[in-house]
Amino acid sequence: MKKYSLFLMIGFLVLLSGPVFGEEVRRLDIAQSVDLALQSSEDYQIAEREIDKRHQQYKAAKSAIYPQINGSVTWEKNFEYPLIARTTTMDYGFDAGLSASQLIWSFGKVSSAIKFAGKYENIGKLEKDAVRLEIVYLTKVEYYSVIFAGNVCRIREESLKNSRESKTFLQNISSAGRSSKKDLLKIDADIASRIPPLNDARSALDSALRTLKVQLGIPPEDKIILSDGFAGVYPDLDREKYVSSQNRNEPTLKALDRGVKAQEDVIKIKRAAYYPTLSAFASWDEIGIGDNSDLYSGNTDNYGTAGVKVSMPLWSGGQINAELQQARIDKYKARLSLRKAEKQFSLGLENAIFEYRQYLETLAANREAV
Repeated sequence: MKKYSLFLMIGFLVLLSGPVFGEEVRRLDIAQSVDLALQSSEDYQIAEREIDKRHQQYKAAKSAIYPQINGSVTWEKNFEYPLIARTTTMDYGFDAGLSASQLIWSFGKVSSAIKFAGKYENIGKLEKDAVRLEIVYLTKVEYYSVIFAGNVCRIREESLKNSRESKTFLQNISSAGRSSKKDLLKIDADIASRIPPLNDARSALDSALRTLKVQLGIPPEDKIILSDGFAGVYPDLDREKYVSSQNRNEPTLKALDRGVKAQEDVIKIKRAAYYPTLSAFASWDEIGIGDNSDLYSGNTDNYGTAGVKVSMPLWSGGQINAELQQARIDKYKARLSLRKAEKQFSLGLENAIFEYRQYLETLAANREAV
């Protein structure tokens, strides 16, 4: 009996402790946090799908250089026609055939379209890199925000604890007649003044944790432990190194620069619309007519054609010129966007370097004061 009672007690304790054991705790460093953020980011997944889409657009543009083959079948019934056409019109008819065409020359219209599609695909890859860098940056900011909020909260808690210990000390010496009530009132006021900042610090920590969990795609109920912390040593920055690296490697600037070059291909496409297009074609058809639904009981015949076709716009009401001017305007706008982005990135980098150096001076002064 005692044995069964022992088993029942152990089982009861296991049931009570189930939520504690089932609670998932994750230990995360910066690299793991960045990987989770990239996996859970909808923006990053959208950028990946956009690259796939642009690759298909490139394949669609390239398909124009290959032969185009089409088939068609037409079956018809003439249920009403004038008597005067009775000798030349029959009740049923059909037409089945194949046609093929091959582009020979388009004065750069197709080749420019293929180049544009290829550059557009590469721009998508650069835009994906820009999204990745943005996610990495935001994840690091949120990661260290949690650490900072945790440090502030801990300092507030220790400060409140010290004040309460001071109150206990004053109460002890007050009972011995060595302290006034005025000192106790001051310490009570000091304790009361430290509680609101502590509550604010706890709220800030909770908010920072929830924000980080959303960024990483972690359920709100899961607990996380951040294993990385603030660095102990902060070296000075080599400004020229960072400026050079930004000019060479910043994906947004590279994407905008390639966008300008891609607009040159668009201009070539629009300009080529003025010139003729040369293509070859061939077709094979079988035509039949008869007075009953059995198509092969009447007259059937085959015929084939082959040749070369030249098509050239003679007058479009100004549409070609208008589209060409739009492409030139788009190229000008792309250049302005690139110039604007260069200024913004240069200013942002200079401000970041300046603020970093100011923080280093402030940190040194604070350490000396402490």
